[in-house]
Amino acid sequence: MIEADQSLKPDWDEDNINHIAAHGLRPDQVEEVYYRPILGELRNEHTPKENTKKAPERSK
Repeated sequence: MIEADQSLKPDWDEDNINHIAAHGLRPDQVEEVYYRPILGELRNEHTPKENTKKAPERSK
């Protein structure tokens, strides 16, 4: 599991708030994602086999 550096604190000055707002985000949303533990192994390496199978052929 990858964890955020808890010693880093965001600098929510007007420029930063405007920047994330341009992407439709609020400071609390950015912090929620940053400070939440990330399961890197599942996020980066997991590829469900179901998504790689072709759909069965339909009979006509």
